[in-house]
Amino acid sequence: MLAKTMKYITTTTILLVAFILLTTVGHAGDEAKLIVKYKGDKKVVILNVASHELEKRVFRLEKNPNVQYVEYDAPIYLAETSVNDPNYIEQEQLFNMMYIPGAWQHYNPQDEIVIAIIDTGVDLDHPDLASQLVEGYNFIEEGNPPEDTHGHGSHVAGLVGALTNNEVGIASAALNVKMMPIKVLDGNSGNISNLIKGIEFAVEKNVDIINLSLGSYVNMKSLRDAIKLAYENDILVVCAVGNDNDSDIMYPAYYKEVLAVASTNETNSEKANFSNYGITVDVVAPGVGIYSTWLDGYNYQNGTSMSTAIVTSIAAMIRQQEPWLSNDQIKQMIEETAVPIVSQYSLGNGAVHAEKALLHVYNKNRIYGKSAIDTAVEISKTGWSQLKEKTIVIDGQEVTGKFVIVASGNTFPDSLAAAPLTTYLDSPLLLQRKATINPVNVAELERLQATNVIIIGGEGAITETVAEDLRNLELTVHRVSGSSRYETAVKLNELIPYQSKKAIIVSGENFPDALSVSSYAAQLNIPILYVSKNKIKNEVLQYIQDYQITETYVIGGTGVISEEVIESLPSPTRIFGSNRYETSFEVIKYFGVVNAREVYFATGENFPDALAGSALGGKNNNPVFLVKPETNSSILNQFLQYARDNNVTNYRIFGGNSAITIKKAWNIDKMLQSPE
Repeated sequence: MLAKTMKYITTTTILLVAFILLTTVGHAGDEAKLIVKYKGDKKVVILNVASHELEKRVFRLEKNPNVQYVEYDAPIYLAETSVNDPNYIEQEQLFNMMYIPGAWQHYNPQDEIVIAIIDTGVDLDHPDLASQLVEGYNFIEEGNPPEDTHGHGSHVAGLVGALTNNEVGIASAALNVKMMPIKVLDGNSGNISNLIKGIEFAVEKNVDIINLSLGSYVNMKSLRDAIKLAYENDILVVCAVGNDNDSDIMYPAYYKEVLAVASTNETNSEKANFSNYGITVDVVAPGVGIYSTWLDGYNYQNGTSMSTAIVTSIAAMIRQQEPWLSNDQIKQMIEETAVPIVSQYSLGNGAVHAEKALLHVYNKNRIYGKSAIDTAVEISKTGWSQLKEKTIVIDGQEVTGKFVIVASGNTFPDSLAAAPLTTYLDSPLLLQRKATINPVNVAELERLQATNVIIIGGEGAITETVAEDLRNLELTVHRVSGSSRYETAVKLNELIPYQSKKAIIVSGENFPDALSVSSYAAQLNIPILYVSKNKIKNEVLQYIQDYQITETYVIGGTGVISEEVIESLPSPTRIFGSNRYETSFEVIKYFGVVNAREVYFATGENFPDALAGSALGGKNNNPVFLVKPETNSSILNQFLQYARDNNVTNYRIFGGNSAITIKKAWNIDKMLQSPE
């Protein structure tokens, strides 16, 4: 091990240190499956359904009177992790500490990637490495292959990408990655000039990730430029911070463009005694007694070099799984899912958690469940840790309690006007199937310790059987319904003592425009009233008269609400776009985001997620923006720029991948965080 005093060298040759402590101890596919049981059939039917059509298909099947039940397919796993590499036993504790076996359960590589191992070279004939190598370069002895005569680069390469399940040697976290050996070190040291050449060579060859288990205490502009070049080419650079038990971090690990890795001890619970530390550390990983490939065999080594290689392999899993993710996003995922370590030393975000990092691809800022009903429950959990007692007059009686609103998850007409009531009662909105109480709703009502439930709509929306089930849970049940969707909306609004003389007018014949404005209606304490395209129902006209409405906001163009209807409304202002998505944007621009802390995204192709989400939007003064599940659009990009311009860069997504695809979700993330 080189002495720490090397940080003070003044000679013209600048040394690179290989961060090793020499020791003698050595989502998501495009389709999903539905399980359907038809009444009278003994066997179930398995349906393959495009992911973006999943919710619609479930909706149609649940309405089919011949269907007994519909269930989402779910994974099953072997009780043991299937790894046939004979020396895996030497790695098992390490892999378990990093939650790599759990990550494998969700791992489905979609792309072949290349990782540059810029180091002492690699044992080119090693049986665990040879098949994974692509042509590299030797900057120490140009013209010769990048053969490792030291061992360090081979040890690093094994941790990054040793061939797994080949019945030989060891395993790596990432499966079947290609590695490009680039030799810039001869033994323990080398020159920054060769490191720069190695990085530039890797960029020229368009690698996906660069592993740098090396560094220097000397900061050079040329090295920073090389790192920036890699970064600007969307290459993730993973660097070791050094082995001198010092708060000074070596370069290039110090640079913000890289993922800087320090080491933890044998139990992954504290800094390894040799590891550097400090405010520029991003994450940590085990670095003591790490078993991997070596010259003509295998060996144990200690060092931040080893920790870095392990993190590189986990980063490779993510890039293989979703190759369109940017280097920044992969770095962010690893950092955001790291487990904090309580220590006197600054260890960044904590210990890397492979399983959480991989799942973060699907879960980041997403509120969802396996169905729309489950998603509504997750939205409730997000917004309401408990309920407050509220008082409301229902059927002429003053009622005090802790309220939850329940609406149909199958049909939208009765419930689109419910958002102001959720805010008035500070209540979540749960979705329910027509005939039987859903167990997840029972559990959520118990968690919230609700005393009262308001069912929206008649028995055509939610049957009396469900109401009786709720009463059997010792809940007081109220039903708000009218002879039509228009009258139901009026009755909902009559429960609220509005101070405003304004009203929002939406089509009662479709859901998108009402969903776009629901959270604003809740925030501004303004009633939502339904009209048909060419007519205002008498009960709506009567409400406008009785409550002395003097100003109206009409949501949608002439295709949904005619000019004839507009002319019959008091002081109307029409807010609309050429389609539901443009209208959603126009609504947000009109009412603004002054009080918003984040923005919510929901599919515009179906209503349940946005409906349940409007209650959360009203509670938190945040808008709900409707998006197409898959395709990008100029309207979405315009909205994201609008949100950034108004300093609203935090966001949540309602619904799973079938509602808004993973790729679209991460495009939203990228645009909000770094639009360039």
